Amino acid sequence: MKFTDLFVKRPVLAIVVNLVILIAGLQSIRALSVRQYPRSDIAVVKVTTAYVGANADLVRGFITTPLERVIASAAGIDYMESSSAQGLSAIPINATQTEPVEAIKQATGGFGVDASIEAVGLLESIGTAIACVRGGGTISSVGVPNHATGDFPYLDMWSKALTYRAGWCNVQAYMRPLLDLIEAGRLKPDAIISHRMKLDQGEEAYRIFDAREATKIVLVP
Repeated sequence: MKFTDLFVKRPVLAIVVNLVILIAGLQSIRALSVRQYPRSDIAVVKVTTAYVGANADLVRGFITTPLERVIASAAGIDYMESSSAQGLSAIPINATQTEPVEAIKQATGGFGVDASIEAVGLLESIGTAIACVRGGGTISSVGVPNHATGDFPYLDMWSKALTYRAGWCNVQAYMRPLLDLIEAGRLKPDAIISHRMKLDQGEEAYRIFDAREATKIVLVP
């Protein structure tokens, strides 16, 4: 007699076994610890501000320096770097020493940033991005998702009237237009570079990046 025949001939036993499995599953779900915004392992957050038409000195005086003063007042910041370029200010925040959402809120008067780029692919980082963005802002998720499904914080997105964008990047379609913008000086990708190191420092560069102490590292000869 096959094992399945036992349940065919005894339907009551089959129902009882199914109920036991169902109850055990429900108890397991109730025992799981769930937090809305789990602690994120992102080590560096970068505050980038655009000031269209301003030169580097003007951006430094009116944007970067005031933001540095506000961010530096947050507790736990160990170090901070900044860069000012034509129409753009960038300030990386070491999130291992401070809470990034708190630092961003302080730097923006409590409102949050206009847009956030989520580049990790974790639900935790999406939650952090939502907390960093002001009402009516935009979140662009370019990180490859770590899970096929998950508890997406839809209510938080809805309550703040946020715009959420995600998906594959069509490299072939965007490469030429982006290169044209870089050549024209309208797009400066070096704003996301936090470290420039010598080629023989490659091992240390990988260690820093693996420890999430840098956003992007460029190795030069």
